[in-house]
Amino acid sequence: MQFLFAILLSLASLHPVHFSFTNVEYNEKDKAIEVISRISYEDINSEIERLHNIDLKLGTANEHYEADEYITQWFTSVFTLNVDNKEIASKDFKLVSRNIENHEMHLIFKVKADYPQQLKIKNTILTEKNHGQSNLMIVKFKQFIDSYELTKTNHTVSVTL
Repeated sequence: MQFLFAILLSLASLHPVHFSFTNVEYNEKDKAIEVISRISYEDINSEIERLHNIDLKLGTANEHYEADEYITQWFTSVFTLNVDNKEIASKDFKLVSRNIENHEMHLIFKVKADYPQQLKIKNTILTEKNHGQSNLMIVKFKQFIDSYELTKTNHTVSVTL
């Protein structure tokens, strides 16, 4: 029995684990909602290549000159934000920073907004690509802080602040 358990445990470790991490916070100084995500840059590159038939060559000297636009377009198709019952348009997500570290792309978007009373967030980052994808998210606004695990079937949260 112990031998069978050891085999099952070793087989389970061969299955890749897929996570993204996203923080959603309010920046009082900038009067903006900040969305900060860490996602595998290889997965971002392959998803954009699948959708647009273009290799962005992220993180290389030959990176595509419109990489920021493609990344923003992709991100806002898998991460939507509704503030006080108003859907935030893709064009209102401003990519203010991105870098690659340890196979992760760190993305920071800002959305200009007054301090909200309600948020509705849909996060389907890579849920179509990766079986078992989990998107871990922390929402932090003043004294409100909560964490969520979003998946292919449970991908939306509503928050009253």
